[in-house]
Amino acid sequence: MLHFSSRAVVNKRAPIVGVGLTLLFAAPLTFAQTSIAVNDTAQGPTMQNPAGTGDASCTLGDAILTANSLALNGTAVGGCQPVGSGTPYTVELTPQTYSLPNSHNYWYGPNALPPIATTIVIEGNGAILQIPANDQNNNPISGLRFFYVGADPNAPATLGFVTPGAGNLTLQNLTLAGGRQVGGNGGFPAGGGAGMGGAIFSQGILRVVNTTMENNIATGGLSDSSYAGEGAGGGGMGQHGNQLGWGGGFGGTLTSSVGGPFTALSKGAPGKLPNWSGGGAGFGLTDNGNSNGTGGGAPDGLGGQGSPTGKAGHGSGAGAIYYGQNSDGYGGDFGAGGRYPGGGGVGGGGGISYDPDGVVTQVGGGGFGGGSGGGYEISNGAGFGGGWACQVTCSNTYTSYGGSAFGAGAGMGGAIFNHGGSLTVLNSTLSGNSATGGAGTGGSGGAGFGGAIFNLNGTVSISFSTLDANSVTAGSGGSGASGGAVYSVGYNLLTGQAAALQIDNSILADTTGGPDLASDQPSNVASAAGGGQNVATASVTFTGANIVMNAAYTGNGAVNGPAPLMTSPQVAPLQLNAPGLTQTMAIASTSPAFQAAPCDPNVTTDQRGVTRPQPGTTACDIGAYELRLQSITFNAISQQVVGAKVTLSATTSSSLPVTFISLTPNVCSVSGNLATALQIGTCMIQASQAGNSDYAPAQPVTQGFSVVAAPNFSIKALPPAETVYRGNIAGFVLELDSINGFSGNVKLSCSGGPSGSVCADLPQTVSLLSGKAYAVSGLFFPKTAKAGTYTIMFTGVSGSLRNSITATFTVK
Repeated sequence: MLHFSSRAVVNKRAPIVGVGLTLLFAAPLTFAQTSIAVNDTAQGPTMQNPAGTGDASCTLGDAILTANSLALNGTAVGGCQPVGSGTPYTVELTPQTYSLPNSHNYWYGPNALPPIATTIVIEGNGAILQIPANDQNNNPISGLRFFYVGADPNAPATLGFVTPGAGNLTLQNLTLAGGRQVGGNGGFPAGGGAGMGGAIFSQGILRVVNTTMENNIATGGLSDSSYAGEGAGGGGMGQHGNQLGWGGGFGGTLTSSVGGPFTALSKGAPGKLPNWSGGGAGFGLTDNGNSNGTGGGAPDGLGGQGSPTGKAGHGSGAGAIYYGQNSDGYGGDFGAGGRYPGGGGVGGGGGISYDPDGVVTQVGGGGFGGGSGGGYEISNGAGFGGGWACQVTCSNTYTSYGGSAFGAGAGMGGAIFNHGGSLTVLNSTLSGNSATGGAGTGGSGGAGFGGAIFNLNGTVSISFSTLDANSVTAGSGGSGASGGAVYSVGYNLLTGQAAALQIDNSILADTTGGPDLASDQPSNVASAAGGGQNVATASVTFTGANIVMNAAYTGNGAVNGPAPLMTSPQVAPLQLNAPGLTQTMAIASTSPAFQAAPCDPNVTTDQRGVTRPQPGTTACDIGAYELRLQSITFNAISQQVVGAKVTLSATTSSSLPVTFISLTPNVCSVSGNLATALQIGTCMIQASQAGNSDYAPAQPVTQGFSVVAAPNFSIKALPPAETVYRGNIAGFVLELDSINGFSGNVKLSCSGGPSGSVCADLPQTVSLLSGKAYAVSGLFFPKTAKAGTYTIMFTGVSGSLRNSITATFTVK
């Protein structure tokens, strides 16, 4: 009977009651009672020195080993100096780049850092963890992820899983970049192995908070023609099969675990009866197979089940969740490909065998994500997402998500593969990650599922996060590509298994190659050995407001909650946006994500530490980025007179510059921050701030002021005309009137008249405080003046004001 569980004893397992999804992100994070400060960016422990013996400094690897050790009442590793006691253990990094070029262990593929086997918080403080392109010897690194998080063998979803310890990992204020997992190539034409979890493979509890995961890759293995032979081994999770028919390994703690012969310590031994082969061993275990062809596994467990004729083992094993087709040959364990026609373990490709004339005789089915071996007529043994095979007639009884001939492995979870664990993503950004199926050699390419996250029978909670611009690609010859942001599948022959996905106020968008979200509950579990009805469930629950541009729901899985917006979120490219420690994808105020989400009282900041909600509003933004709001303070403007120029003064809470415009251009004009009063009326000026990548546009503020005529004065000559005889003085009075409250001194003068005429007492200064003022004077005309009428101009000057009046004098 096929099953999806890492517990080997199927017949002793009680049914598991379905577990509902609980939001983990609502609770505040707990920091350690024990802190461990990392003081060296070097990698530290590797396969050559897995215990970190002799390390003088405290590297990240040393700190993880220290936490694991202290949890078992052990001692610190290397130069680490823990402070405090008890869990959780907080590992403090400095804001530098930590390059990790070497493998430390092979839990479900090569991992750069020690396995997470206790409760650990890694506080990045802006640090970057990076898998470089080449190792220290400048050799290309084909596949290396950052973390494996151990399963809790007592948890219902991972009951009985083989584990280094129950892992509980929180990542905060950290960037993970460049991680990659590549499934092993199968010896042609055997199946390729699956590449699972480019950055993290988790079977425990994983929280990703205020963290960015970018450019991580999961790629399936292909069927490699360079490994042809009498039999061909399927690829494993990170290790190639070969021409001897040994399947690829990597599923245990050994440095190089192969998938076939009993000489490999962690694999199945031959069956006890002559010529009856054993199945693959359990994960990292050495229990021998028995006389019915069952392979090694945990005590009393099924390492790999014999075929109906009792000759061959499946590729299951303790720690496996699925075994492939039975045939004459060895099956692989979790992560190992089958030898000859043995079935692949989880992630492993199936093997193939030939007769002396080169005719294909037997085919091994692929494990979950592993490609099938080639077959003469029919082979439906591809694992979920793995390519399947045939040469003459193709028939695909069960879901295999592949094509034809010599199947390649699937790429699953470019950033994270969550297998039965609990994953929380809060205020985080996953972008540029990819899942790519292996290329099929003359046949089916593997699928690319879960460009950012692949969830198998686990719980996933995504809140206020942005999963944008990830990609999924089927291998050449294949067609399966889906779930660029998330692919969640419930897939098991046992009751109680469930893939529960909750999405809250988040963005899943802009996937290249397929839908952004995929939730899958297949009807059947795939296997050419029999398979059966899938009893696992898959559900998606939307809460709050979400943007999912494209979703695919397959099977009978439930979809609950308010439907997400199916529109572009209009996010900016990934970059460092102030005041953040990690790169984010900004939104503008034109984005449908802007102020579209209900706020959560437990989520009070965005990924950068910006307050949620912003002051003055009760709504929040969808995704990891909260666009900051700003306000304008525009100082009042007093009444102005026509012709006056006034400097405008306004500030913003963002300290960004303000732009002014006149709303009444006939009354006043604006140039820069200078306004000019043009005519009498009411001047209205608007202050605005257009915003930038960090701030939304400010609400414009308007100030108005009155424009009045300027204070002035007028002059009258009293009388305005008179007659005078030559040689006499013509007396007159100059009357000054205040206009619009003029108050000041006016200097009076006169001009004009015949030669020799004189204005008595002019020029003179008159004080005009309000109302009227007078100046008494006279105009003397000499006897030599010619008779006639003369116009005399009287002028008053006060500052910039100048007014004149004329009077006529007739001289006789």
